[in-house]
Amino acid sequence: MLILAILMLCSFNWRVSLNISQGVKTKIASYYKRLMGQGNVAVLMRGAGSSFTVKILGIGLGFGVQAVAARLLGVESYGNYAYVLAWTNILALLGKIGFDTVSVRFVATYYSQQEWGLLRGFLRYSSAIILISSTSVAVCLGFGAWLLRENLSRELLHTFWVASVMLPVISTLKIQESRLQALRRIFQAQFPQAVLRPLIILIGLITLTLWAENVNSSSFMSLNLVATAIALGTISFVWKKTIPGEIKLVKASYKSKEWLRIGQAMILIAGFQVVLSQSDVAMIGTFVGTKETALYAVAARIAGLLIFILIGVNSVLGPLVASLYAQKSHVELQRIVNLGVNFVFFSTLLIAIVLTLWGKIILNLFGEEFSSSYPILVILLLGQLVNAMAGPVGLLLAMTGHHEDASRILGISAIVNLILNALLIPNCGALGAAVATAISTALWNVIMSVLVWQRIKIISVAVPKFIISSRI
Repeated sequence: MLILAILMLCSFNWRVSLNISQGVKTKIASYYKRLMGQGNVAVLMRGAGSSFTVKILGIGLGFGVQAVAARLLGVESYGNYAYVLAWTNILALLGKIGFDTVSVRFVATYYSQQEWGLLRGFLRYSSAIILISSTSVAVCLGFGAWLLRENLSRELLHTFWVASVMLPVISTLKIQESRLQALRRIFQAQFPQAVLRPLIILIGLITLTLWAENVNSSSFMSLNLVATAIALGTISFVWKKTIPGEIKLVKASYKSKEWLRIGQAMILIAGFQVVLSQSDVAMIGTFVGTKETALYAVAARIAGLLIFILIGVNSVLGPLVASLYAQKSHVELQRIVNLGVNFVFFSTLLIAIVLTLWGKIILNLFGEEFSSSYPILVILLLGQLVNAMAGPVGLLLAMTGHHEDASRILGISAIVNLILNALLIPNCGALGAAVATAISTALWNVIMSVLVWQRIKIISVAVPKFIISSRI
């Protein structure tokens, strides 16, 4: 009887375990099916996963590139490179003329509504505009450097000339990336720029250390140019394979005035964002010198690790926001935004804590001189935390037709940033630039968060779910 009871008990436990196992498998299968579906949350999760995979690889490679370059070039040459790169990024926005952001909006909208004629016309028009504008800006940069050649060192002059050649290449690369993002091809869009490009640069740097006797900022910028060209060739090949076949069967339609009008608004937004992100480096180089520029640039690059999550989520949210707003799906839009922004903030907070605790050790990887940048790093981290907490406020305004409001807010913040930099840098150096950047970053994020609620009734900051539910 005892043996029979034991056998019955084992049989019962086996059936219970089997039922639990089958239940778990059923739930996993259900979750997997939902994840691979076409729902907005599934698209967001898949896209964010792809984006983070690429971003993490890119960050690791980029960090390695900058660490090797800083040690190889030294503080002065690395400062020259950072100074020229800051001006290149500022002028690149003129080359893109706002059509990187416009591409996300219109390509996503025309694709979802199957407006193939308008999609074909937009692609043709934007390509022509970008080619003309980026080439013009490149010529102006190269000629401007030649006019100022008496005030520039030979190394700095050559670095500017190489950067001028790179301008049209990098502008076209960003446009192709935006087009693929609009079609929700997140991995294909980001891989060439985020992973392939720094990988080629890193291989090139290692090669230069073995074969070249002297590596300076111009040779490093030349290596950057080669890597950018290869990344452009790769992403252009992917785009040709991805482009919808339907657009080849229809006649191109054009809304040139509308595209250009919105592009002009977007270029203001992009311009102010570049001023907010690059004017500090450019002004430090102008007022203080390239050594301080190098110290600040390294701290800013490490602090920039905080925004990779926000950038990754925004790359997925952009097409979703444009589509959901066009469909007037307000509740679904709020749900997607809340999901994204809470993930961004709490993930960013964790990274900020790690960087604050081990910041000095990380800075030492670039060289002993860079450890003095730790106070700069902490201040910049605080500014980026506010940026993460506010979420995709700029994206929401741009994708929902309120780009002019976003432009005005960023314009005011850019002016505040320039004034604070002009006041603080001469007396406090790079530390003053960090304070100016943190204040102006917090300013535009807070104002835009309020405006997003007023204009489209979306709560875009990291808040608990029950608050969202009570507001919609």
